[in-house]
Amino acid sequence: MQSARRRLFLALWPTPEFREQLAARIEGWLGDQVSHAQRPDQWHTTLVFIGWVDANLVSIVDALAAGIACAPFVLPFDGLEHWRKPRVACLTASGIPAPLRNLVAEIEAALDAAEIAFDRRPYRPHLTLARKVVRLERAGPIATLEWPVRDFALIESLSTRAGSRYEPLGCYSCRS
Repeated sequence: MQSARRRLFLALWPTPEFREQLAARIEGWLGDQVSHAQRPDQWHTTLVFIGWVDANLVSIVDALAAGIACAPFVLPFDGLEHWRKPRVACLTASGIPAPLRNLVAEIEAALDAAEIAFDRRPYRPHLTLARKVVRLERAGPIATLEWPVRDFALIESLSTRAGSRYEPLGCYSCRS
């Protein structure tokens, strides 16, 4: 039986090729923090966090996302940061490519039009590499890692004993 409430967000979900590129570099960035590394199959970059919704809204969010047009783009990660309060190490981008900014704005506008609440924090693209990080020796600029983005996804966050697990529910292509 499905739960009456589900926790959702829309995100960039990496291809296997990008996950391989990232995995090849992560140990050099995290050093002894690698024991707290996020599993590669869970890496993502949140676009818009929706949060808890009634289960009947999942199909509505899916239809909204499917109707959003976006152009393919490259997301250049060029920084490694330690965020103290959430205790995470993450890749960051010093700039937001225009197509990414437009995609986030389109998603927010569609959710607003459907009167679906979402987290309205200023958008800052990042990819969490590790959790439970007290400090990070190698924080700072990194050689740019370019992520060719060709689609985005609707993701459900599921709580487990081991922590959150992210499951894609739908995938939507970016078309030129």
